[in-house]
Amino acid sequence: ILLDTNILIHREAAGAFNEDIGVLFNWLDTLHYEKWTHPDSLVEIRGHQDAKVIKVMEIKLKNYHLLKTIAADDDKITELRAQLDRPGNQNDRFDTNILKSAYMNRVDILISEDRGIHRKAMHLNISDRVYTIADFLEKVTAENPG
Repeated sequence: ILLDTNILIHREAAGAFNEDIGVLFNWLDTLHYEKWTHPDSLVEIRGHQDAKVIKVMEIKLKNYHLLKTIAADDDKITELRAQLDRPGNQNDRFDTNILKSAYMNRVDILISEDRGIHRKAMHLNISDRVYTIADFLEKVTAENPG
């Protein structure tokens, strides 16, 4: 499972922003999912203004597997960038790169709270593999009622 930058921040920041984050990680561990991060998430985190926060987050992120490369764009990703990414917007570029990992089947599932990523997932017809925390919890609870 690839965890979007916002999920990593929710989990590893000093204060949790989403109360379901602990439940999410309990399910990920219980079901033995490998937790992956994207190289662009590290770039985003390194953009924080506080050097101490960056250092702490980098240490904590060593608990996750890191995708080593970013897949090349295909025609559908190029089209998506032209239609949905704002020109010159680094966050849009990063979001598309993260989503592309699911689209290119480099990961099975992407979990993100970012509405833009979910909109792009619909455009790529991979919404069935891109979840919010609540949607993922609903899915695994239904699949594992015991």
